[in-house]
Amino acid sequence: PEYDGLLEERLAFYAGVNTANVLVTNGSDQAIRIIGRSVLNPDKRAIVPRPSFAMLRLVAEETGAEIIEPFYDAESMAFPTQEVIESINDETGLITICSPNNPTGTVTSLEDIATIAEAAPRAIILVDEAYYDFSKVTAVGLIEKFPNIVVTRTFSKAFGIPALRIGYMIGNEDLVAQIAKLIGPYD
Repeated sequence: PEYDGLLEERLAFYAGVNTANVLVTNGSDQAIRIIGRSVLNPDKRAIVPRPSFAMLRLVAEETGAEIIEPFYDAESMAFPTQEVIESINDETGLITICSPNNPTGTVTSLEDIATIAEAAPRAIILVDEAYYDFSKVTAVGLIEKFPNIVVTRTFSKAFGIPALRIGYMIGNEDLVAQIAKLIGPYD
């Protein structure tokens, strides 16, 4: 089915971006999956901090990529920014950040997200904001400066309608257009 674009328009307004920056998906799981599949393969590296949303690691496993799993700080549950940066190499294709994190509830600072995006300009920085509506802290404002940042969100949490499987991603217009090519005609 063809979308009429109204949902993308409303989501773009809600997120404060242009319609071309938004792609509607079957839940945020599909967005995460197609982002991972677009940049990972057995020759690539995925940095997936732990503990976090299981789907982030699953996508890396599906592609056969090498998975690096720095741990959140045991006491503060802070995002392992320095360990992530130290793990970046030429094969790094994807770095995942869940903010607020599931299960810790901690928010990764926008400064840390920007620092990671700058340190890995050839990798996609996937910021899963499934719980954005509870924290109101978003990396969406960083996508203009860092075209390698992509944000995923879902209607399952704050909107309470998981059975409808509505998710979306927000990113650089060119990146969104390329990733959209991976969505099937009947999704």
